[in-house]
Amino acid sequence: MPSHLDPRQRTPLYVLAAFAAGVLITIGVLHYGPKPVTTQPEPVVHAAAPAPAESAPAPSSSTDEPALDVDNGDWPSDAPTPEQVFTAQPDMVRKAIAALAPRTAGKPNIYAIAFGGDGSEDVFRNEVEYLDRMMDRRFGSPHHTLVLENNPATLSTRPLASWTN
Repeated sequence: MPSHLDPRQRTPLYVLAAFAAGVLITIGVLHYGPKPVTTQPEPVVHAAAPAPAESAPAPSSSTDEPALDVDNGDWPSDAPTPEQVFTAQPDMVRKAIAALAPRTAGKPNIYAIAFGGDGSEDVFRNEVEYLDRMMDRRFGSPHHTLVLENNPATLSTRPLASWTN
C-alpha cells in the first residue's frame, strides 16, 4: 500500500483486499478442494433378529430413581402409550404456549425455552424445571418459561423436547 494514503483511506482498501482474498480462497477451495467421497449403499439384509444378549446394567443417575431404558421395553406402566404421547403433542404445545404469561409493560421481560432432551436420567428434568423456578425468583419473570422435556414422569404433563415441538 502506498504510504502517502491517509489512515482513513487505508481502512477501506484493507477491507476490500481481505474480501477479495476470501473470495479467491473460497473459489479455490470449491474448485480445487477435496472431492466428495461417494460410497455404495450397504445392501439390505433381511435376517431374523438375534436373541437379546445380557447387557451390563445401566449407570445409575444422581437421583434415587433408577434410569429407565425405554428402548428395551422399560416403559412406565402408568404412562400413556407411545402413540398417545405423540398424538397429544400438538395440543400440549398449544396449551404450554397459552400458559405463558403476557409481557408486563414497563419492566424487562425475559422468556426462556428449556429443553430436557435426555429422559434416561432425571438430572435433565431437574435442570429444566429448576430453570423454570429460577426465572421467577432471580429474574422476576413468572410463567415465562416454555419447558420441553423427555422424561417418563412427565409424559402426560409436559410437551416432549422434539424437533417438531
